[in-house]
Amino acid sequence: MNNPLDKGNLLEKSLYLFIAISINLILFSYLSLYLVIKDINTQVSKPIKLLLEEEPKEDVFSLIKPVSSLAKAPSQKTVNASGSAPLKAERGDIPISPKKDEEQNEESILSEIEKKVLSKKAGADQSNVKVGEQLGEITASIVQGHVGFAGGSRQVVFVPPFPKIAVTELPSTVQLKIWVDPSGKISKVEILKRSGVPEVDKSIVDFVKGIRFEPIRDNIIQTGIMTFRFKGG
Repeated sequence: MNNPLDKGNLLEKSLYLFIAISINLILFSYLSLYLVIKDINTQVSKPIKLLLEEEPKEDVFSLIKPVSSLAKAPSQKTVNASGSAPLKAERGDIPISPKKDEEQNEESILSEIEKKVLSKKAGADQSNVKVGEQLGEITASIVQGHVGFAGGSRQVVFVPPFPKIAVTELPSTVQLKIWVDPSGKISKVEILKRSGVPEVDKSIVDFVKGIRFEPIRDNIIQTGIMTFRFKGG
């Protein structure tokens, strides 16, 4: 026969086990609820970051326009998440840099226009220079490497050293047409009559380019005939 004492002990152990399991379930439920509530509060307390997508920038070269239609780009403003009022820049914010490419393109356009204006002005000044036959005929006599000038309506103020020319006999007469600008510099030389010796002709042309006449106030290029005659000494 079963002992009533053993049955009582078994029932008491079962009751203790049920109570222990119930307490553990209640504690586990409270702990789980606490963790869930804490996670929800943590997520709610985190700041919400709004990322504003910037519009794609236009190609710099598509912004090049004539100077008359160039306008400064409007200044960029930072708006808050609500879109109502601009936000003030705080420490750590990255400032908006100016559009350096647009400024450089604008400066390059202005410099190109300035160059064109200056070139047109120089061309206009050059077109106002008149060419006349006012220098007359000049005779240059060469005796033992020394040059003497006679004739002409304009005085020679500088003569470079005459080059040494090694020839067996005196060259023939050389005749040149020269163009003299208002400052007295010979801007162009054309051979009208050659000596027959290419080295002599080249040496005389180089020599003539170094000659300087007195300056004049009139904005005119004078032309003249310069004849070189070689004489034995």
